[in-house]
Amino acid sequence: MVLIGILLPLFPAPVEAVVRLNSDHVIKTTSTGFTSTTYTNYSTLNLTISNIAGQKTMVYASVSVSPSSTSAKPKVRFQVDGVTVSEYDTGFTFLDALTPTGQTYTLVSYQDLAAGSHSITIDIANSTGLGSITALNSSIIAMQLSDNSFKNTITSETCTGANTDYQKLNGMDVSPIATGTHLFLWSAEVKHEDEGDTNNSVRFRNTTNNVTYTETLSGDLATTTNNNVYYSMSGVALDDVTVDVTENYGIEVRGNGTSDETCIRNSTIVAIPLSDFPASWTDTQSTNTFHRTTTFSDSLLSITQTLTADTYLFFAGVEISNETSIVPGGWRLNVNVAGVDAHNFVANQTEDRDGDLASPEFFGNSFLVATTTRAASYIVRVQGRSQNTSSLQEGMIRRGTLAVIKIKGPGNADPVVDSVEDSPDNVNAGANVQFDTYWTDEDQEGVKMLICKTNAITAGASPSCPGGNWCTNVDDYETGSPVSCQYTTVNPTDIGTKNYWAFVCDDEPACSTGVAGSFVVVTPPTPISILKLFGQAKAFLQGLSKIKLF
Repeated sequence: MVLIGILLPLFPAPVEAVVRLNSDHVIKTTSTGFTSTTYTNYSTLNLTISNIAGQKTMVYASVSVSPSSTSAKPKVRFQVDGVTVSEYDTGFTFLDALTPTGQTYTLVSYQDLAAGSHSITIDIANSTGLGSITALNSSIIAMQLSDNSFKNTITSETCTGANTDYQKLNGMDVSPIATGTHLFLWSAEVKHEDEGDTNNSVRFRNTTNNVTYTETLSGDLATTTNNNVYYSMSGVALDDVTVDVTENYGIEVRGNGTSDETCIRNSTIVAIPLSDFPASWTDTQSTNTFHRTTTFSDSLLSITQTLTADTYLFFAGVEISNETSIVPGGWRLNVNVAGVDAHNFVANQTEDRDGDLASPEFFGNSFLVATTTRAASYIVRVQGRSQNTSSLQEGMIRRGTLAVIKIKGPGNADPVVDSVEDSPDNVNAGANVQFDTYWTDEDQEGVKMLICKTNAITAGASPSCPGGNWCTNVDDYETGSPVSCQYTTVNPTDIGTKNYWAFVCDDEPACSTGVAGSFVVVTPPTPISILKLFGQAKAFLQGLSKIKLF
């Protein structure tokens, strides 16, 4: 995995890093211009998966694009292993006034990736071939989901039809399988069939408790000349899933009748328990927040934390609007390191074309950055701006979510043997003794387990004990704890105290240090034959017959 175009001092120089099994990422902050009508690659994440075949992997990708003129029309495509997962051929003019910061396109997906090599790509094209499209601030991450995560995806297109109420089309919802605070990520391709009708909208909500986390009133994004255009909708939310209530979360869409439908396709929801991560910090706000500065300065959401030199995810999602049709509102994800604004990962702007603050048309989008930090004090914040300082032409943000999540340290963390148990102890020679090895791994990888006769281990795809072993469990990588194996003792060779060292090894390959133990093999009781018992009984009876009573 290669980190491309990362700016110092926030990040280290581009390096070739060890490919992770539980997560891998690449970000790109350099801008590139695209003029061709055919797709050209902007950013690629190459990763290798070995021991999590069949386990669902979340794919999150986003990129900011901006046209150079009204003639240039952006096209954005996300692919996994050469197969298109999501594609946007916008044809819009709503980005005309937004250069150079543009709009973010986001993909949330989950894939059943088999063992082997995989690639995730972001490709850009200019559908007209006129002018150019600038792409910048892209991020791609692939992260294995735990069994506690829940998710749903629907690829087929469904439209609202004559119904003008909110609907969950095609059952686009999920129900949690674990309790506690969850991070919700969702994205969808959405189109509205007519321009200027704010009844066309999308929302993400807890349908059990009737709590809305994101609602986008974005009918103005349709055009009368091209009403078959899909655009990117996405969001980030946090919610505390309760113990006794089966809660339901869904994407709902609303149209304005048969001739003015809202349609949705390629939609995905992923919910991840924050307890799956070593550490996390969050900030949310649900009220309207105004900003009228022409520079990004207002801290609408903020997290201040001293971070170690580890790998973190920075999630941000907001709903954005503005007061007039000619003054777009904007937001960005800003990272301040040791008191210095080190980098701004993304800037988004959009317009409320009718300029009606009483019923503003919010456009929702989200962004993720996954990167390795240096040890320092960090301020991670969402900032807003407007292109006019007038109090009548303010930018506006509501329902924002910011999260900083630690996922792993740099490089591979060796697995750890927490403890090992043997039973029974003592064990009769010729019987089985079982070893249960309890282990942990910061990288959440599977392990192979060996009970060695000496305190020595040889790492590799097929780890071994150079001094011999009592037993092993190495046929595949085990993800549960403890991992067990059995040894059949030999009589009389094994009689006495036997020492052992328990090891676990991941697939990097790296092995733990050995944890020592011992078991005692004893001589089994000598069986008494039936004839011997009969002889003893006969002698006892003969003795009784000689006793004289008086």
